[in-house]
Amino acid sequence: MCDLRLMIRDRGVRGQCMSNAVITLHSLLNDTCCDAGFGELLSTRHLLHCTQLCKQQLDLGVAMETALADVAQDVYVRSVHDRAVAKVRNSLFHEPAQ
Repeated sequence: MCDLRLMIRDRGVRGQCMSNAVITLHSLLNDTCCDAGFGELLSTRHLLHCTQLCKQQLDLGVAMETALADVAQDVYVRSVHDRAVAKVRNSLFHEPAQ
């Protein structure tokens, strides 16, 4: 976990809140895909790409929550070629209200 934080820091993200949010989201998506039977499809490359794009959005003045939600959709859902995997990942972003 420490190595991930160092790699995220190398991408320009200094805040612990953003670092935790990106790692948590990545882990949640990875666990969900594994639970759905798709195996481990996410790599550290996905995490670092998400981090880098979030940092760019933050630098443009976009709120952290908005940046993370938009970038995560791009990196983890829209870039997937397998519709079943995209549907599972997308479901995490659109949880039904309880």
